[in-house]
Amino acid sequence: MDVIDKLVDRFRTGDSERKLVFWYDTNPERELEPVREALSALGVDVWELTEDNQFTTKYQLEVVAPSQSYLVYARFPEPERRKNWLLDILLYSEKFEADDIAVLMSRFHVEHLAVRDFFQKHRRFFNSNDRAKRLESILPPEPTREQLTLGMLAVLAGTLSPQPGRIMRQVLVKGLDDEHNKVYQDIAKFFNLDDFWRFVADNFGYEAEEPSLKELFNTLVYNHFALAVDFELPQALAGYKSRLANSCRIFIDDWLSSSGQAADVLASYLKELQTEWGIAGILGNQPVEAYQRCDTFPVAEELIIRKLAEELEHETVNQELWNEILSERRSKHWYNRYEPLYRPLEAALRLVKTRLRFEGMRAPADGREWVEMYSSELYQADQLARHFFCGYQDAHAPEVLQGLAMRIEYWYNHVFLAKIALWTDRLLDEFLLKKWPVGGVPRQWRFYQEQIEPLLRRPSERVFVIISDALRYEAGAELAARLKEKPNVEIELKPMQAALPGYTALGMAGLLPGEKLSFRENGNVDLDGQPTVSLANREAVLQKRHPASRAKKLKEFMAMQTKDAAAWLKNRRVVYFYHDIIDSTGDSQKSELYTFRAVADTLRELEGSTGRLFGTYGAARIIITSDHGFLFQSAPLEPTEKAERVEGKIFSGNRRFALGVGLSVPAGARKLSLAYLGVEEEAVLAAGLNRFAAAGGARFVHGGALPQEAILPLIICRKRGVNRRTEQKLVDVRLVNRERLVTDYRYKATFFQEQKVDNEFRPRHLRMAFYQGDERISNEVILVFDSVEDAGRRQVEVFFSFREKNYLSGERCLLRLEDVSSGGTSPYREEELELRLYNSIF
Repeated sequence: MDVIDKLVDRFRTGDSERKLVFWYDTNPERELEPVREALSALGVDVWELTEDNQFTTKYQLEVVAPSQSYLVYARFPEPERRKNWLLDILLYSEKFEADDIAVLMSRFHVEHLAVRDFFQKHRRFFNSNDRAKRLESILPPEPTREQLTLGMLAVLAGTLSPQPGRIMRQVLVKGLDDEHNKVYQDIAKFFNLDDFWRFVADNFGYEAEEPSLKELFNTLVYNHFALAVDFELPQALAGYKSRLANSCRIFIDDWLSSSGQAADVLASYLKELQTEWGIAGILGNQPVEAYQRCDTFPVAEELIIRKLAEELEHETVNQELWNEILSERRSKHWYNRYEPLYRPLEAALRLVKTRLRFEGMRAPADGREWVEMYSSELYQADQLARHFFCGYQDAHAPEVLQGLAMRIEYWYNHVFLAKIALWTDRLLDEFLLKKWPVGGVPRQWRFYQEQIEPLLRRPSERVFVIISDALRYEAGAELAARLKEKPNVEIELKPMQAALPGYTALGMAGLLPGEKLSFRENGNVDLDGQPTVSLANREAVLQKRHPASRAKKLKEFMAMQTKDAAAWLKNRRVVYFYHDIIDSTGDSQKSELYTFRAVADTLRELEGSTGRLFGTYGAARIIITSDHGFLFQSAPLEPTEKAERVEGKIFSGNRRFALGVGLSVPAGARKLSLAYLGVEEEAVLAAGLNRFAAAGGARFVHGGALPQEAILPLIICRKRGVNRRTEQKLVDVRLVNRERLVTDYRYKATFFQEQKVDNEFRPRHLRMAFYQGDERISNEVILVFDSVEDAGRRQVEVFFSFREKNYLSGERCLLRLEDVSSGGTSPYREEELELRLYNSIF
């Protein structure tokens, strides 16, 4: 029962109609408004007595309102009788005395008399009933002195979590200037600064004769920084060492993991501090390995990025070391901010391995090996180069990557593509011009007969076909890899040879059913006498072969209401969807520079559309392919790569081909018979990387015989009937430390990824930390186990910092691993360890 409740009881009891109660209060800071509010409900007025209004008080009580009940409240002790001008009234009235401390102890269920002095010392805190109520809401039953301290600080800091780290963060977020930090000033006013700094010393090891928030913050950051680097920091910063360095590190770790205003404030503090301390200079004088675990200051990311870019540019990079460093960086706080720069660098690093393998390869012996070499491995160079240049473009061509971009561009154009072109030209001359197509490889112009018709023999099998204009093989391989991550889906990727010359009219016709193909003089293609140039034409060709067929633009279908789309699909067996972002972007001179961005957009849209077709519309099978590939070179053409214009009766053509009759074959070109299509026309293809003189852009081209243009992806997606988790699992991870003992406050844990990531196993994302009960006693780490290496290279070392406190020898703790692979959190594994920590810090 609190003071107000006792007052209310006092006025409720007794038989007299009028009651006067005097209260000489020794707590001069008491708020009267809650008292007035409670007593007014009983018809009782509160009159405040001062040393200067005693005659007015006497007149009020005996003349003005002789029948009104009053609480006469004085903010001073009761005067001696001979000096009390209201003694006559006091003798026929009642006196009220409140032992605030006893009332408070009763309210907070504290019975230990040893805590009475704590309430007495912090009496000002309890003058606010609002503060007292908030404290009640967060305290456990029968709180200790320490719990009361944490609770009161939590209330003043404005947090419902009476945890030292959360309290300290709320204080520091309000500013590092003691005089202008409102929370700090409230602690000074309603708590006690000496007790606050004692709390700081106990939890973070910071002690000073004249403590300050700025120096405290510097101490917290210094110790976080010092534990993350493998070298001695300058002596000028040594004054910030803490005896509880791990607790400081855990505090900054948790703050770095926060979001919203708190995260923004910390970022601004750290940016100022890294300039004040000259962190760029400190780290710049050290090898990257010495600070690869450092996640205190964002400048560490900038230095790592610059160093990796330089080593890649000068071809001095140690790929294995940098793979380890980048794996470390991905789990660090500042990585996401710098990901636009890391993305092209990681592609360039992977390209090193591909480049070395390519430069040691021999030429393919025949057309079949040419297809196999490209579709199994060489396409990766195109894919990684695209990733690099797309990332470079997205990052707005930063100066730090310019030198590397020039080197990759030179290698890609003058080494990789040039060598591929030589191989292709030789194969054309020796085999392919006379024996196109390549035997044993699926053919675009037999697509419907070989891929669709066998499925239609099955009852009620519905087939969805997505044709994405200019989706070349390397992009299709990336799409297939993404789709393999989807639940309950089985993916098969095959290379398919395009009809040459590869251009939209011929490629689109080749994917339709038909026996006899013919060219019109404008380059358009007919099948069995029917035109194929428009969407309506293609739907008519499909329906001629199978009436239950439809065709539509993919974007238009995806924009339909679900019920309308379902009605459109009703009773259909073959559905062709057409998608065009890459070709429409690359074919325009104004936008061709954004071709690689168009590829990224295409992959995102196709991935999303495939998911909806399987999920919303019950697709059982989806086939994704293309009409033609493309060649993209951002560098200006060499003079030797410009071929003369083809002469003759040209039906269609661009910078890489001409189709017609009676065509000339200028230097740097090859003539290809189109007899394989059953027509008399012929095609002249630009050899190597050459371009014919023509209108439009010269960077994005297609129609030639290079594998980037002529080898297409054939992606077959099937819905699995069995839950994917039983077929493709997440990799398993286990702790491999031989001894399950923690003997140091910095503990190195070694984890082993039991399977490599492949078609059977997917990466696992784990959040891990040490606990005793529900209390986390170490920093928290999130790691991605996605290694594709052999067993000897699938170990990961992780350092944990234990919070400094007195652990009894032999105490147990749990290393708790939680799976966060799918966005949610689920328990994965727990490892019990024994604590044997001895430290002189206590």
